[in-house]
Amino acid sequence: MVKVLLGDDQPQVRSTISDLCEYIIQIEIETFETGEQLVDGAKTGRYDLIVTDFNYGLGINGIEVIRWIREFNPEVPIYLLTGEHNAQEKYGSTQGLTGIISKFNLSKLEEILNQLKK
Repeated sequence: MVKVLLGDDQPQVRSTISDLCEYIIQIEIETFETGEQLVDGAKTGRYDLIVTDFNYGLGINGIEVIRWIREFNPEVPIYLLTGEHNAQEKYGSTQGLTGIISKFNLSKLEEILNQLKK
């Protein structure tokens, strides 16, 4: 089964994406409220995809999450989840980043998840 880690400080975002993964696409997902929790979760097992919020409010941000995870897992795809409209311009060249997903259009995430299931 495909396993996904998701970090976002907004409960509604975590819930919406969890529902998409578990009920619509039938993918196992584990969610975290902070970047630090997401990094710790990534250390505990093997995952097929990691999605991290950019701005957690408190603690480390999504770019720092990517850097920390890349120290021990250079292979797993990591996507930045953000509501910023110009995120590709701002963060697209971030080392270790696989891609960017908009919080306002989850069709890209759904496409990525469906590809993982194949």
